[in-house]
Amino acid sequence: MLNAKLFSALAGIILLIALLGRMHVLPHMNLWLQVWNFSLGPLYWQLFGALVCAIFAVAYFGVARLTRRAPNQMIGLVVFFLVAVPFAVWLISGFLTTTGSPPNRRLAMVLFAAIFSLLSGLVLSVVNLTWVLLRSNKPPNSR
Repeated sequence: MLNAKLFSALAGIILLIALLGRMHVLPHMNLWLQVWNFSLGPLYWQLFGALVCAIFAVAYFGVARLTRRAPNQMIGLVVFFLVAVPFAVWLISGFLTTTGSPPNRRLAMVLFAAIFSLLSGLVLSVVNLTWVLLRSNKPPNSR
């Protein structure tokens, strides 16, 4: 249950930052994700982050309620770390990148490392939840 609470809180924080940025309360973020002719602004990747965290929260809550076994909490905390750090890196990078700054190679490498961390967290979360669902069909005392 702790993992579901952490992910729902992170989803709320990211959504709040996205809305405050949209209403121009926060400084303008100049971090666009552009691949060929497809471009995503800060609002869209922030909404994507809030959606990912909300899905994780619902998944952990649902698995904890549907099965007699809870997901491994330590793996859940590692997954939370692997998901929260990339969004923090993207938010901080978005506020620190200015309009006239030239493309920075180190920043691009850090952002791609953050994406890899997010994907690793996604895979580890799916493995954790799948393991609990597969083990829930067996009686608790059998091996």
